[in-house]
Amino acid sequence: MRSGILGWVITILAIVVIWEGVLRAGWVSPAALAHPWEVALAVPRVLSPERLGENGLTRGNGADVWSTVWRSFLAFLISVPCGVIAGFAIFFGGRASAPAQFLLDFLRSVPATALVPVFFIIIGTDDTTKIAIGTFSSSLVICLATIAGLSARNSTRIGIAKILGVTGFRRLILLDLPEAAPHVFLGLRAGISLALILVVVGEMLIGSSRGLGKVINDMRFSDDKPRMYAAILVIGVVGYVYNLALSWLDRRIIHWRGVQ
Repeated sequence: MRSGILGWVITILAIVVIWEGVLRAGWVSPAALAHPWEVALAVPRVLSPERLGENGLTRGNGADVWSTVWRSFLAFLISVPCGVIAGFAIFFGGRASAPAQFLLDFLRSVPATALVPVFFIIIGTDDTTKIAIGTFSSSLVICLATIAGLSARNSTRIGIAKILGVTGFRRLILLDLPEAAPHVFLGLRAGISLALILVVVGEMLIGSSRGLGKVINDMRFSDDKPRMYAAILVIGVVGYVYNLALSWLDRRIIHWRGVQ
């Protein structure tokens, strides 16, 4: 436990020292990159409740943080059943599997950010657009992970299920879903990160009254670099917490991982 904490402390200190060293050496201008201590002081301002400042900009961005969190989490929650169901449908789709797989490969080859204007034109500029962008990208990853999990099923177990007459919905619940679950959870971890990324991108590129993406844009134009980098840091922490939560669920639920 102590060695783990010590490792974290050493890593953070090393990052701070390198960061400050780059600035002091003149490799990066302070006008482009804020000092670590400035960013650290700006983090509470990003997390604090909203208050209007003298320059018309808000002194606290707590509402923006929660807006990004709930948009990204809602996008992820919607994408889980969409991705898993689509993965099962494509894998067991018979003759429709090949064209569906082609469409899936095509869609994943298109950068999600390139589709932001499409979502903007079709849906508009409200929260639905940002959630839809995150849901779309997350669903693709989860769908691919589900197909990979089904493709990696244990052939011996499949044979035993046939001998025992386990078919249809019963086999789906007792064999197919548990076999695919480890891969699905890997897809969930990648999917929730993508949902967060695309929601923030949507907040930056599409008009938004709330969100950390908007904070980054506002601080960039107002030349408040410490708060801009603080918002980026908060986004990273949110993504890390998401992954920690899913890793914990993975260890608790997928207890049969690695069993042959």
